[in-house]
Amino acid sequence: MLVSVDVALGTLTCAILGLVSVSDVINSEQKVRLNNATENNQGRKDAEYEAEMKPYRQYFTTGTKGTRNDNARKLKTYCEWIGKTPEQLLEEYTKARESVNTLKDWQRDTKRKIMEFYSLLKTKYKINYARQIPNGILAFYSAHAETIKDATTEFDAAQIPEDEYVFTQDTLRQMFFYGDTEEKTMLALAVSLGYAASDFLAVEAQKMKNLVAEAKDKHLDFIQFIGKSRAKTSVQPRSHLTPEAIDSLNDYLQVLETKQGKLPKYLWSSNGDETHITDEGLNKKLKRLVEKANVKTYGKRVKFHCIRKFVYQRLQAKNKDIAKVVTAKKVSASDITYIPDLDKECERVFRETYKEISLNGDITGTTRQKQTEEIQRLESAISRLATDIQAYKTTSEVLTKEVTDLKNVLRGIIKVGGSDWVEKGKQEAKIENLTIKTKTVEEAEETRDATKILKEIGEQTNNNEH
Repeated sequence: MLVSVDVALGTLTCAILGLVSVSDVINSEQKVRLNNATENNQGRKDAEYEAEMKPYRQYFTTGTKGTRNDNARKLKTYCEWIGKTPEQLLEEYTKARESVNTLKDWQRDTKRKIMEFYSLLKTKYKINYARQIPNGILAFYSAHAETIKDATTEFDAAQIPEDEYVFTQDTLRQMFFYGDTEEKTMLALAVSLGYAASDFLAVEAQKMKNLVAEAKDKHLDFIQFIGKSRAKTSVQPRSHLTPEAIDSLNDYLQVLETKQGKLPKYLWSSNGDETHITDEGLNKKLKRLVEKANVKTYGKRVKFHCIRKFVYQRLQAKNKDIAKVVTAKKVSASDITYIPDLDKECERVFRETYKEISLNGDITGTTRQKQTEEIQRLESAISRLATDIQAYKTTSEVLTKEVTDLKNVLRGIIKVGGSDWVEKGKQEAKIENLTIKTKTVEEAEETRDATKILKEIGEQTNNNEH
């Protein structure tokens, strides 16, 4: 802190001497305050910091625990930079409402101050990160004062990260193919919903179980539902489950319930308790699946947010406003007011987009049914074949026995009647090449029944000759 004061005093001295402008002095002082505010809130988890955070957390009651803490930290940074408490900021708003003019002045000044804060953030952080920090301040004003309209319109456009991996449908299909039950469910649900990581982790297991049961009972290939309001935008998404998401969830929920003895609160619970894993834990799961599927990333970063971008970009190509509603991005009410039957329009756009985001190549939602029918047909064919083989085996055994018996009879005939009988038989049957061995006729000669049969054959032969 002393170093920061010395820097500020030194800059002020330069201004007095005419070496720098007064605006430079003010800007330098603001940078010092920003550095103090950000350094004071970065990476701290001690008891003192938790006590400092408590007054800020009370202003955020919606969204996941992670989102509430994140917004509280951003508000704390802003308040320390501007030199005011949250109570003082709200008190200014209350006084401004005494007249229309003062309210307009408050709206203009508040927006300007947030822009100044954002401009300073850009000098310290990358644009994409600098864009995120004011969200906590805007959420604070929206919940306890009024929405600061068009506050982010002057922000720089989001920058495409140079080192961020870009998923394609082929790479996602490859990952889905190699994934286990949990990994398939994670990927299929991520593509179905297009949620941010924090909202995805907040998906509750019982709700998914109910949706899967409804889809199965009604034989639906897709099912639409209204998700929870996103804390960041207050938008309630029109979400959908794809055919592969329904099937994967059906399998995963059974495994989850069997493994833990009961259905946990969240799909991605932490050690089976009532909390879910962190954003970082989700990113690690995704990275493991990428490695398992042998997807080459060439050193680029893999984050869960990359899947959200993949889904949003393809929905946006069909309808920009509907894409925002489906993925819970901030959308102007006037942009969707005149869309007839918003739910049906969301489903139509999502179905059209599905062929570009499907993970199993099924663009009609009937692959699983056709596979089941084909499996049943093959099983029936195999069963019939097994029956036929058994029948052929039985017939073959009978024929083999009959042939063996006939051979023994013929050997006995040869023994009794001599080779002349064989020659006469060959001529009668018109068979030229026939060799009958007479070495193993002991059993036929020693058996009384066989001898009796041979005598009868001999008598019949003599009668025929006469």
